[in-house]
Amino acid sequence: MKWLKRLFAASATHNVVVSAPKPTTPSGRPNRQGIPATVRIVQFGTCDFDVVGESSYQDALAAIAGPAPDDGHEAPVTVWLICQDQNPHDRNAVAVVVQEKIVGYLSRADAREYRKSLREETGSLPSAMTAGLIVGGGIKRKTGERMHLGIRIDLAIPVEIE
Repeated sequence: MKWLKRLFAASATHNVVVSAPKPTTPSGRPNRQGIPATVRIVQFGTCDFDVVGESSYQDALAAIAGPAPDDGHEAPVTVWLICQDQNPHDRNAVAVVVQEKIVGYLSRADAREYRKSLREETGSLPSAMTAGLIVGGGIKRKTGERMHLGIRIDLAIPVEIE
């Protein structure tokens, strides 16, 4: 079944290839971002998984991506998926974090499936990392307005761990 996911992931609509660094140093210390990751998600080379709530994190996305050119961003980033058991709005929340800033969340349905799959794969709910792509921020031709930024991540559910 894993080869089927790879086959279909390779034909995804957004075909920008990005990769993330290893989650920890050789000594096992947290990476430069300070987040103690224990797993790295198998990547398929496409960032076609939607994230929700980015409109609430425009300042964080803009700070990370920098000024957007008129035709918008396609900025590769390292993404951390952090299970937030103590989130007051959703005890199953999974935050999408870039450079120690929350930039969105997995949808409620995706978060439940992600957590179930991660627990089956690892026996726990560790922080995980994958690749992402900050997109948008360009200027609308008709109105001259700047579009919102968003983020898409390299993720397939059920997850596979390297």
